[in-house]
Amino acid sequence: VESLPELTDEFVQGLDVGVNTVEEYRQYAYDLLMEEEQNTHDSNAEVAILEAVMANSELQDPPEDMTNRYYSRMIDNMTYYASMYGYDQGTSEDAIRESSVQAGQEIITMQAIAEAEGLSVTDEELDAEIESNAGSLGYDDVEEYRASLDVEGYREYMMSEKVLDFLLENAVVTDVEPETEAAEAETTETAETESAAETQTAEAETETQATETGSES
Repeated sequence: VESLPELTDEFVQGLDVGVNTVEEYRQYAYDLLMEEEQNTHDSNAEVAILEAVMANSELQDPPEDMTNRYYSRMIDNMTYYASMYGYDQGTSEDAIRESSVQAGQEIITMQAIAEAEGLSVTDEELDAEIESNAGSLGYDDVEEYRASLDVEGYREYMMSEKVLDFLLENAVVTDVEPETEAAEAETTETAETESAAETQTAEAETETQATETGSES
């Protein structure tokens, strides 16, 4: 039976995680677990917030070229993972098309909230994010990495993340016990500002459809 090593200062130093004593390592492990728990909590809250926003929005199908763009991206992603990990998810074309429509609707709604709240992704922010990711992915040439991207789609992703962060900061998140009816994750009562709430009405639908059509052309 394999025995666990004794937790000593020497063992901790050998882990090379930036701490030198058992006491420091216990605090390091605690902080790491708490950070992971908070990230999971925030991720679940963002999902619940997005579901609440979409449920209270009046939506139409996004422009066809936008849907096609998301459809192609999903196909590319599925092909990549199938080649990397050797499995086919078996997702039907209709299911992929439905997901691409939903993705387009979510982006349109996020754009409406961004416009109402004065949120945007600047060129400087976009360039910094692309440069950072190029380095982490092993690209020596940032422009080579940029050429492989759907840059405007990347900007849309960054914008949606910024909007979700804004909504999370301005939402009332109620954690519930597992035995309650809504316990599969967490329930969220969103308390967006008045202008963000207005974007979930028909005004958001009309204004953002016009904006998206213009940007896609």
